Amino acid sequence: MPNLQPHSDEKYIQAIRSGDDRLIGEFYNYAFLIARSVVFRECGLNDDDQFKDIYQDSFFRFFGNVKKENFKLTSQLTTFLIGICKNQAREKVRLLNRQTLTGKNEDLADEYTPFNKFVDRYENLDERKKRLIETELDKMKVNSGDCYALLDLSFRSDFSNQEIAQKLNRGIDVVKTQKSRCLGYLKKAIFNRLNYE
Repeated sequence: MPNLQPHSDEKYIQAIRSGDDRLIGEFYNYAFLIARSVVFRECGLNDDDQFKDIYQDSFFRFFGNVKKENFKLTSQLTTFLIGICKNQAREKVRLLNRQTLTGKNEDLADEYTPFNKFVDRYENLDERKKRLIETELDKMKVNSGDCYALLDLSFRSDFSNQEIAQKLNRGIDVVKTQKSRCLGYLKKAIFNRLNYE
């Protein structure tokens, strides 16, 4: 018996745009197993932990795209998410293969530096690097206003997770998960720019 999607694509799009955590979570869980099966079959990835990271990253990108006012769905919503997952998985496999060949982990160097240590170092950076960081923050503001708002409340306004949860009308666990994801994206973007420029 086929695994039917519980609600229409339009209903999930509305849920994402309105912040309906219940329906967002339902779609997240529904699409997870389908995406896992496709990625394992088509992309050469077979590690559950790596897939979970890829899926979370892909869902974050998917979420940001769907929230945009000019977003137009040209396929099924699940198909769109799986396409993002496949691209992320292929990139991960490419990086893993390159690291295996070179014996180095250069692509991920400094990506996992704690963010507060990174922020402390910001003051000592030259102007070029500061501009790179500001550029990435500006991109985040445009591409993922939710992430930008959350990080702004956390670091510039110095709000606790509980205060952020109350201000954004979200559960504290949702705030913690989103904050972790947003920090990961920001750090990765910043360090990729710093390492490649």
